[in-house]
Amino acid sequence: MKKFSTLLLAFIIGHAVNAQRSLPNRNVRIAEALQQQITFTKQHAKVIYGNDSMAVQAELCRLDSLYREELRHWESINAPHLAQTKVKSDMLPDSTLSRVVDESTKKWINFGRSMFGYNDQDLLIQEQRDTLISPTESEVRNLNFFEYDQEGRRISQLYKVFNPETGTLEMRSKTEYKYSDNHPPITILHVYELNPENGQPYKVRQITSSEWYESTTERWYNSEWLYFNTEGDTIRGSRTTQAWSPLYTYYEHYNWDGEGWIAINKGRSEHDEDGNELSLTMWQSEGAHFTSSERHLNVYEEGKKTAHYRSNRAHDEDAWKHNHFTHYAYDQGDTLMVENNFDKEGEVWVQYAKSYEIRTEKGTDFRSCNIHNGNASFCRGTETTLDEMGRKIIAMDYYLEEGQKRPYSRHVYQYNGAEKQESEDLYQDWSKDTQQWLNRRKGIKSYDDHERNLLNESYNWSTSLNDWVGDTKTVLEYNEAGDEILNERYSYLRESQSWLLKAKTLKEIRNGFYSWESYQYDHDAKKLVGTHKSLTDSTKNNVSGNLEIYLRTNWRWDAGKDDWVLEYDERREYYTGTQSLKWVDYYDRQYPEWARNHRIKYYYRDFEEENDDVVLATDEAFGFQLMPNPATDYFRISGPAEVQELKIMNAAGQQVRTYPGGENQYFIGDLSAGVYHIVLTSGSKQAVFKLLKQ
Repeated sequence: MKKFSTLLLAFIIGHAVNAQRSLPNRNVRIAEALQQQITFTKQHAKVIYGNDSMAVQAELCRLDSLYREELRHWESINAPHLAQTKVKSDMLPDSTLSRVVDESTKKWINFGRSMFGYNDQDLLIQEQRDTLISPTESEVRNLNFFEYDQEGRRISQLYKVFNPETGTLEMRSKTEYKYSDNHPPITILHVYELNPENGQPYKVRQITSSEWYESTTERWYNSEWLYFNTEGDTIRGSRTTQAWSPLYTYYEHYNWDGEGWIAINKGRSEHDEDGNELSLTMWQSEGAHFTSSERHLNVYEEGKKTAHYRSNRAHDEDAWKHNHFTHYAYDQGDTLMVENNFDKEGEVWVQYAKSYEIRTEKGTDFRSCNIHNGNASFCRGTETTLDEMGRKIIAMDYYLEEGQKRPYSRHVYQYNGAEKQESEDLYQDWSKDTQQWLNRRKGIKSYDDHERNLLNESYNWSTSLNDWVGDTKTVLEYNEAGDEILNERYSYLRESQSWLLKAKTLKEIRNGFYSWESYQYDHDAKKLVGTHKSLTDSTKNNVSGNLEIYLRTNWRWDAGKDDWVLEYDERREYYTGTQSLKWVDYYDRQYPEWARNHRIKYYYRDFEEENDDVVLATDEAFGFQLMPNPATDYFRISGPAEVQELKIMNAAGQQVRTYPGGENQYFIGDLSAGVYHIVLTSGSKQAVFKLLKQ
């Protein structure tokens, strides 16, 4: 216990001063956090907390929170982050690899990996996740196994976590699915976890759900969530019912408080065939029952709303009591809306507000007033003026004083051509002292012939300069397909009266090729510097199957060279034949643990042939060695067994040379300089070496 407590205290102290630690130490702290999270077993829990399972769970949550916070901080200082995905046919993911850059060495570090397995129906049956817990060590973190019935429905999911103390994968949770073919169909999920007190699985929650159609347009959904403690008692839960149709919607919610179901809320709305809402009723709760409620009723005539009623009713009352009424009247397109409250004492309607929408020769005039004792007060409105094309050119806000309009602000719109070609929005305030409009700000927008935004500019009015002063500007460009390829953002410098380019993003999308470059202004260097650059290439290679190969390349900005420096440019996957697809992975030679610790067999459903076993090699594999590397004219292969065949592949995955077995050295002097991949076959095994030809 003392040792464990010391480790825990050391982790907490280390976490508090992490900003002062170096990156290698940060990796060690992540490993410690991961290790503590896993090794906090029931033995430790019993020693520290006895049989208090809630305290054990709380401590596990606390450790997990510390680990996740440390992990997020670690990831944030390791940029860029590289995520690759290899896919099978139909774009099903086969494996993913995550890498980050170690800022101390400026080299990529394998951070995490996932691998997926499928059955003959393309249903996911296995998911494995590996994690790099230190610069030189990786391990399987967790495994998910899935089972299905003959109809392709999932019937179980088993989640296991690797325990480094025992060297085994231990169950963390298991989910069982049960189905009912009755009407309505029901799905029940039973979720089990290990009891930290005795190590035995117990049911932690049960989820019951059903979804069905009463007709082609009426859909219902029910769900119930129940949570249990280790004794099997229900500690909390929720229950929901929902229904949808073109003519109504319905919902109700309940919660379980440990002793019974408590009503939370319920509602129902009804619509006519045109989609107009006719009513909305909402119930509030009191204990296990729904009590008081509120209802909204709308009345329509010839498709126009003419009245709205708001009513209330207590749970012990039968009749609804109106407390709000809104009347809508129309006169040749004009709208008069009168709102009233119900006077409970006098049992009469008392008007409290009135609003108008009146059409004028120039546009429209919307006005609203408060009504007190039958008199209008605090009237305000917006007067809109339209041009001959129906476009808004002036929108003036005003209030009424002694029956006269008193303006206080307005927007003035100007157009050059169509509305979606060039427009200007000028905002002004009215000055009572000078009795004139004062400029405040304006915005300018430009569009191309396809109504795509090309330019956004904003300006503020300077009273000292008596002129407009720039604020922000955005410039955009598009390719022929309509994809945005340039985005530039500027700020205005008053001292030099010029625009300063603060950020720029370049994009290119062509034939599946996607690239991205981002720049930000560095105030110290007084120029743009790169912040991110990457490309993704989809070759859409359909030879021997419907597969796509993805390449992701990243650069970092070198301030000394004032240019991009290539950080990563390797083809992660390629195939060695044109008839049978044999995928090979390889990883950076500086981190060969993936290759040494894992043997992977891939199956592809597009072919009857099963792939051979593949060893992921760096400098050596099952006893074979390649040297020298780099090489100029020759390289040699030495090993304990005979080489039956050796192929040389270029970076594009094309076979450039084949040698039979039995040779000691191989001539490459006539090949161009670059990176090549040597595919060696010995017996039923294959290994791949990366060779640098100088």
